[in-house]
Amino acid sequence: PQSLTFAGQRLWVAFFDTVQSFDPMTSQIYPAIEVVSDPSSMAFDGTRLWIASRSKNAVQALDPLTGVAGPAIVSRDPAALVAARDRLWIANGRDDTLQAIDLTAGRVSVGKRPVAMAFDGTRLWVANQDDDTLQSIYATTGRVETPTWVGLQPKALAFDGARLWIAFFGAVEA
Repeated sequence: PQSLTFAGQRLWVAFFDTVQSFDPMTSQIYPAIEVVSDPSSMAFDGTRLWIASRSKNAVQALDPLTGVAGPAIVSRDPAALVAARDRLWIANGRDDTLQAIDLTAGRVSVGKRPVAMAFDGTRLWVANQDDDTLQSIYATTGRVETPTWVGLQPKALAFDGARLWIAFFGAVEA
């Protein structure tokens, strides 16, 4: 598997050019659905499953109930996706920006090589791997905060309801 996300009642898994879901309550496995090739990240916005492909520089929406995939949206090396309130955010690894999808907001400049994101209910957090920083963006206004140095090469983020967890190459901290 290349990516996992939970959408509604199902766990979704991305493979080489398909996504497939599994209902953990019933153990039912649903048929694979063909999507943009090489899916690298997924996010669920409450209605649609969003699928990123770094190799194709694209993000695609999928209706998880019908399995119908929409047209691909062009992006630049979409490394990570997160659904935050009324926006889908894409971390564009090649041009050091975040991109808001399906809204009037456009791209937001962030640190060097954004590779991971998490949402805490108010702010979108971005791990910038090449300048070793963590940065927050207010989801409702798009206001970007100054990056904070957090340690060498932050790689992944998770919010547990109280704390933001940061994984570095070789360590995890809260």
